[in-house]
Amino acid sequence: MSDLANQSLTLSKDVYQQLLFEAEESYPNECIGLVFSGKDGLRTIALKNIAENPQVTYLAEPLELLKALKQADDVGNDLVAIYHSHPKGPNHPSVTDLAKAYYD
Repeated sequence: MSDLANQSLTLSKDVYQQLLFEAEESYPNECIGLVFSGKDGLRTIALKNIAENPQVTYLAEPLELLKALKQADDVGNDLVAIYHSHPKGPNHPSVTDLAKAYYD
């Protein structure tokens, strides 16, 4: 696991509110999205959750994910976080989350 997984990220009130909005809009399903850092600060991109059981797990729609990563790369933004909600779970990373907490 990368050392980046153990670093903290400070969100602006606007970004935090956007994450809450996305979680509420996705309810009762888990939301999933990306946080990018660029010259204009942090921004989020919500992705469609196509998991077989989206109320307890998530899987980003692959083409949406690739498109978001390419667009961010094209404008020089860096991926700094992948997020998802736990509408029916704990308010901390699950065992599954910790096992999958990596990105090349």
